[in-house]
Amino acid sequence: MGRNGWGKWKHKTHPSMAVVVTSQTVPQDEPDCLAVVRSFDEAIDLLQTGPNAHEIESIYILGGRQNYEHSVSNPRCTRLILTRVYKEFECDIFFPEYDHAFQKISHPDIKDHIRKDPTTGIEFRFEVHEKIKS
Repeated sequence: MGRNGWGKWKHKTHPSMAVVVTSQTVPQDEPDCLAVVRSFDEAIDLLQTGPNAHEIESIYILGGRQNYEHSVSNPRCTRLILTRVYKEFECDIFFPEYDHAFQKISHPDIKDHIRKDPTTGIEFRFEVHEKIKS
């Protein structure tokens, strides 16, 4: 995850998560994460080849903008699990285009129906997209 996400979520991570933060400004010795690295590729390399790589089943990209952009265009990214939110928000950063490289699929572990957040009432849906093989 990126610096901004880490600032919001660092006290809410699960002990089984190996969190790697990509940032130019977060201190290298941040105590609550596995590592702080300077780039997306460095994070993926660490998770795939580092000392705990054999324990890592999946890698989830939890933001920020640059990490999303790198992941969608990275050949090692073969699946997207997206949350589609059914509400308009005033914002200036959006998830990058991915339709040209991925197609929506059904997945047995993810129910494809609209849910509603009980606190906010905002409707959303989880979607799985697989990379189109060329």
